[in-house]
Amino acid sequence: MIVPYTCPDCSNVIQVELKGLRQKSATCPSCGKETALPDDLGICPGVIIGNGYKLDRKIGESHLGDIFVANKEDTGQMVRIEILSGSVTSDEESVTRFLQEIELMSSLKHDNLLSAIEAGQDSDTYFLVTAYETGSSLQETLQNQQTVGEKDALQYLITIAEVLHYTWNERKLLHRDLKPQNIFITKNNVAKLTGFGIAKSSEGQSLGLTGVGFTIGTPEYMSPEQIRASEDLDFRSDLYALGVVMYEALVGELPFVEDAPILLMQKHMDEIPVPVKERNSAISDGCSALIDKMLAKNPEDRYQSWQELIDEAKNVLATGGKSAATPSDNSGSGASGAGVSKSPGAMIGIAVAVVVFVIIILLVIKGSG
Repeated sequence: MIVPYTCPDCSNVIQVELKGLRQKSATCPSCGKETALPDDLGICPGVIIGNGYKLDRKIGESHLGDIFVANKEDTGQMVRIEILSGSVTSDEESVTRFLQEIELMSSLKHDNLLSAIEAGQDSDTYFLVTAYETGSSLQETLQNQQTVGEKDALQYLITIAEVLHYTWNERKLLHRDLKPQNIFITKNNVAKLTGFGIAKSSEGQSLGLTGVGFTIGTPEYMSPEQIRASEDLDFRSDLYALGVVMYEALVGELPFVEDAPILLMQKHMDEIPVPVKERNSAISDGCSALIDKMLAKNPEDRYQSWQELIDEAKNVLATGGKSAATPSDNSGSGASGAGVSKSPGAMIGIAVAVVVFVIIILLVIKGSG
């Protein structure tokens, strides 16, 4: 790893190559004087890491470290580099998670998944290089404009659901950390997924890093069963989390807000969120019902496959929100419930109409007799 450092004697920029143990000093090639290096000399714009990647600017943070845009010096290719924070490199589990993300990203290939290019260790720094596209995270989008329109939100939902459908079919993989920071929106307004560092396979592969009774994830987006640290999590837990993300995108706020994580998680387990449409009147009935169903407390009351969700979201998008299943359509049977359920008032009205119709028929028959 090559780190730029300004000589305090002649102001010449020294390119210090760090190898293994942290160097204490360097000799300036301009003035010839040896100078002590600061203890905090490390990752910053201008650093060259790995196989010739020069860090250009920091663009964000992940659950494990900082994310930079970099240039491959020999080709000029722009890439995205995630670097494991120095404060957690001594934590064996954090390093394991980072290496796990490298393994996963290298094995998964999907158009809407930020693909891995290479990964490794340089000096005492671990890094992951992935493809870079111009755009911003969904989190940044929400910070700039508070909400996104229904059509955009549904398209993001469909795209991310298709990625998760692929990872579930390929590896029975649970993302477990769906949130706006991990959804990247390209300049062409296409959503792409990243952030698989705490993913877990439901098939018992060497991806799970949590012990029994230990909850991991981001509390604001966790499903009730993930909060309870259930051992039999499946794709429906990620489906719930994606519902929370879409709720936030449409409303501009999370369904539940609490300063204390334990109180927040309790709300996810016990409280029914206010429907999206009641918090944003611009949202259609169909879209609001779709989000309601994604956020059902019982996994059996949510969509029973990624494809079912994708089909319903496409239907809502195509009909302008006139078609969607509601939570009341599901009682654990797993049916798709493609039509909007009838309210009790509507059912009474239908019953009255039937009675009136029967009376009219009987009167007609009596009069003709």
